[in-house]
Amino acid sequence: MENENNYIGYPNGQVLPDSQRTGLAIAAFCISLINFIIFRSVLSFIAVPIALIMAIVSLKKRRGGKPFSIIAIVVSSLSTILFVFYAVIMVKIYPDMKYLTDNFTSITSEYEKTGAIPEYYDKYRDPKYDDYWKQLGVNSFDEFFEYIMKQFNVTHEKSAAETSPNDGTSATTQESSSTVTTDASDYDHSGEELVVLG
Repeated sequence: MENENNYIGYPNGQVLPDSQRTGLAIAAFCISLINFIIFRSVLSFIAVPIALIMAIVSLKKRRGGKPFSIIAIVVSSLSTILFVFYAVIMVKIYPDMKYLTDNFTSITSEYEKTGAIPEYYDKYRDPKYDDYWKQLGVNSFDEFFEYIMKQFNVTHEKSAAETSPNDGTSATTQESSSTVTTDASDYDHSGEELVVLG
């Protein structure tokens, strides 16, 4: 008689050995893969531990689906590495992004007039960053900054185009009111009689 601990019961009386129970491994694989493809964000804090725990439990209890468990562990580890990499980049870049957003108007107006990039960003002209700019499809930080400014101009023009109909209406109204005022002031009152109300 085989050990009852190695089986799981079903209502119809059928039993399934541990070696054929692959649900936990497959679930771990699916969670890790979905997290790697779709999320790779804050949700990794939840998805990665769950996938790792399920995969390790499946391996420890020698259930089926060992390849799925191993793949889940590898993919979850890669997700963790990528998430830490992105987090470190964001921590390093955040002050520079905040500086740009806080001083965006002055920076863009100065760049439009002189084409000068703020000295605050001179550190990104260091040759050690060249590979990063090439990965983004540009040759240097100057080209990258120019691309950002162009995107801003496009966004600014779109917002201006959306608000221009209202501005045009108000301008037309102002013009018509000023015309009425001017016409009234230009009217010749020399032939009118003065009436004194007493």
